[in-house]
Amino acid sequence: MDAFASQLAEITEQSLSLPVLPAKQSSQINAYLTISANWLSLAENALPLLTAIACLPASLQQPQSKLWRRHIALYLLLGMRSHANHHTLQQGVAALLSFYQLKQAQQPPAVRQKVAAQLRKLDQHYWAFRLLSTGAASHDSDDVFTLSWQWIALLHRSPAMCVADTLHHLSLRTGCSLNSLLTPFVTFPGVLHEGCRVKYQQSTALLVGQLPEQVLLYLPHNEQFAWDGRNSITPENGKTVSLTQWVQIVERLNHYQTENDNNEQALTLPDYQWAVPTSYPVSRPPTSLEQLLRALNDPDVAIKKIVDLISTEPTFSAFLTQAASQDNRMQLPVQDLKQSILTYGLDRVGHMLVQHALYQRLSQHPFLLQPWFSRLTQLAAQIASELAAATPSLTPQSAGLVVTIALSPLFTLPYTKVQITIPRQPRQLFNVATLLHPQPDKWLASVRQHQQSLVTAWQQQTLQTKLIACCGRLPLDVPASLRQAHCVAGLSIIWARQWLLDQPVCESTKQFIQQTRQLYPDLFGLESLIRSQVSALLACPLNEFASNRHSANK
Repeated sequence: MDAFASQLAEITEQSLSLPVLPAKQSSQINAYLTISANWLSLAENALPLLTAIACLPASLQQPQSKLWRRHIALYLLLGMRSHANHHTLQQGVAALLSFYQLKQAQQPPAVRQKVAAQLRKLDQHYWAFRLLSTGAASHDSDDVFTLSWQWIALLHRSPAMCVADTLHHLSLRTGCSLNSLLTPFVTFPGVLHEGCRVKYQQSTALLVGQLPEQVLLYLPHNEQFAWDGRNSITPENGKTVSLTQWVQIVERLNHYQTENDNNEQALTLPDYQWAVPTSYPVSRPPTSLEQLLRALNDPDVAIKKIVDLISTEPTFSAFLTQAASQDNRMQLPVQDLKQSILTYGLDRVGHMLVQHALYQRLSQHPFLLQPWFSRLTQLAAQIASELAAATPSLTPQSAGLVVTIALSPLFTLPYTKVQITIPRQPRQLFNVATLLHPQPDKWLASVRQHQQSLVTAWQQQTLQTKLIACCGRLPLDVPASLRQAHCVAGLSIIWARQWLLDQPVCESTKQFIQQTRQLYPDLFGLESLIRSQVSALLACPLNEFASNRHSANK
């Protein structure tokens, strides 16, 4: 903790020495982003210290003396507990740092407008938006930036307000979406946080650290430390110590550990990895799925082995049985897992499970446009499945997987995490790169690289690999053997963007549609039927901010 306290002092000094924007050199913008990354690193490596900063006043005599630092700690703690995307958090911290620097320099609002314009030119969209919207009303957007701002606004009015009272006030003031972001905070650190005073065995103690079911306490009357169950303590009217006092007590704990390192009862601050939500890499499938894919690729595999492998992963077995039961194309009721596998066939089962696992990993970290991109991916995959059911070129499950992989860069490229709007008047609705930027050519190489890396990492067959390589091309530019499958995937993305995002059909898109109509006219006879089947996905559950922004772009 000594090292983390030194790191906190260093990062505080760095933050206060940042130049007031607008930047005269690009290095000044980079300095903000570098220090924001340092804040993220501190948050990940010293979560109890971050919790103490967020929940304890910097000074009991002057509770607002370092409110900016508490604001950053709250934002990061809420963001980490809510699984927010790191690219978004980094620019959010930069927005807070630049806002407080401008405020300290007493710059008028017009300067903020100028800074935001400069940031947008440099593709720092989330930073620019947040710099302008700081202090805005709660309908501004449903993310942790708004929630942390409302928290700090309460502390401005009532600096001595404890965490329990703050949570109570926020829950009454915010809507359902923001309230859902408070739930992880209640789980940890909760109202009994590091540095709060508690009643323990008829005396006062200080909560130093915690695990899910246990707490580490400091007992002032005998200057000792002790572990006990969470049920053994009760809050003491929201009383806390200062951050400085808490750090000093933790340092004393470290010295206590050094002096008693041969004692079996020696105590240390716990590892807080339990409090950090687990992130799963998109770059490779789950281990259980890798084993299953290897078995599915074995021509001599027994069906019992497949059933056993799927059964060991409850998520897979539940998904597969439910999917088979709800599939309109299945005419027989599905009773168990083995029947689901036999009904679909091994290849289809593999594609279904890969698509399910991949989508879960793609959508695990929230960012502003994620509701749009998630619903767009679900919609396009279902359209592709329905179109593929009427063609011999690929199975519905394979078509849904190809489209999910094709749209995966929307979730994996860093640029998408800091966008606040979908590009206006895009061209080539069948090209995923046009969802990223008004000038998609500079992103095309990155899009294809991400698509191909996922195809390889998730052990896809030759057909999927070839189809992904053709993404973004017109039908007549694709080999004849892949043309029908390519039209199914491209047409599903076009229809999804038209139906969900109301994006206009440009000349290049008309050309794709014309070539597809000439080659496979029967596909267009399914349009009305498919639209009615996917109607539930066309009502996207977006926050008011995103809806208003999208309406302005139409």
